[in-house]
Amino acid sequence: MNKDNNSDSFRDMNLFNKIFVITALTFLAILSISFVLGIFFLGIAGFFSLFGVQYESLYSLLIFVLFFFLLGFIFDLFSIAFIKLSSQYVLGKYQLFITRIVIDCTFT
Repeated sequence: MNKDNNSDSFRDMNLFNKIFVITALTFLAILSISFVLGIFFLGIAGFFSLFGVQYESLYSLLIFVLFFFLLGFIFDLFSIAFIKLSSQYVLGKYQLFITRIVIDCTFT
């Protein structure tokens, strides 16, 4: 089979093309993460608005979202460790599934 000569590897590119590719990929990653976090932030704001929860400013809502992520991350670490420890003592596929769900929902 013939290889396409049009597909250059990153190693063969000149300096300008390498900088352009790295910049474009970094911009794409930042844009994707910002989009997901923005949707999450606006989703929480909409959820609060729907249930009539009031907050003083957008800054206080941002602090809430950041603490929510931080505490969720910490609790998830403990949850994963507890699931790993308890899954050694549970026999059966369905019992293990139910145990994992109960532990995860409890920590959440």
